[in-house]
Amino acid sequence: MTTSLLNAPSRLSLPQALPWRKVLPRPSLCDRDAFLLAMAQGKRVLHVGATDAPLTEDRLQTGELLHLKLRRVASALTGVDIDEPSVQRLRETTGVDDVLLADMTDLPEALNPRLCEPFDLIYCCDVIEHVSNPGQLLAGLRRLCPSHGRVVITTPNALSLKGALRPFFLGKEFAHPDHVAYFSFSTLATLMRRHGLEPTGYGVFAYPTPNAFAASVFNGLYRLSPSSAEGFFLIGEPATEITAQ
Repeated sequence: MTTSLLNAPSRLSLPQALPWRKVLPRPSLCDRDAFLLAMAQGKRVLHVGATDAPLTEDRLQTGELLHLKLRRVASALTGVDIDEPSVQRLRETTGVDDVLLADMTDLPEALNPRLCEPFDLIYCCDVIEHVSNPGQLLAGLRRLCPSHGRVVITTPNALSLKGALRPFFLGKEFAHPDHVAYFSFSTLATLMRRHGLEPTGYGVFAYPTPNAFAASVFNGLYRLSPSSAEGFFLIGEPATEITAQ
C-alpha cells in the first residue's frame, strides 16, 4: 500500500538547472482509514486533529470518527485539537477524555507531559490544508516525534483529477470553506524536509463518493494514474539534517 521513496526527485537539465520535474511514485490505491488503523495496531499514537472539526457531529453519527477507531487498536492514544467546542462535545457524547486542547503551530516552551510520551506514530490527518502556518505545524510535529517515531500526514491532493475536471466541465471550484492551501507529493515532501522530517513512504486514497458509479469510475482512473487520486499521505521520519530554505 505504500511505496518507499528510493530515488530522489529527478532534476531537469535547463539553462538554470532548476529542479522542476519530479518523478512521482506509483503506489496502489488504498483505504485511508484501514491503512492508518493497520499501522497503529499495538502502537503508541498521537492523533492531531482528533475531533475532525467541523465534521465531528456527522462523524459521530456515522461511526466514522477516526479517533474512536484508533482507540480500538492503539496500545496508547492521545489526541490534540484546537477546536474547543468539538473537544468538549466529544467528551460529553462519548466520554473520551484523551483529547488535549492545543495549537500545534504554537506549542509552549513547557509542554503538557502527555505530549512528551515516546510516541511510535504521530497522525496529522487532513489538518495541514486548514492551517495558516503549515511550516510551523510540521515543526511542532517534528518537536514531538522521538528518534524512533514516524509522522503520517494525510491531505487532499493538489493534482487530483476530480479537482481538475470540476472547473473544466462545471466552471466551479469545490473547496472546503476552511481550506487555505493544497499540496502535491513534491511540495509537501519539500516542506517536510525544511522542517526536519525526511519522507520515507507515500500512498494515495479516495475520499468517499455518494454515487457508487462515479466512485467506481474515478477509482479505476486513480489506479491507472495514482498521482491523480483525491488524497495522499506521506510518512516522515526525523531527519539528521534540515534542508536549507
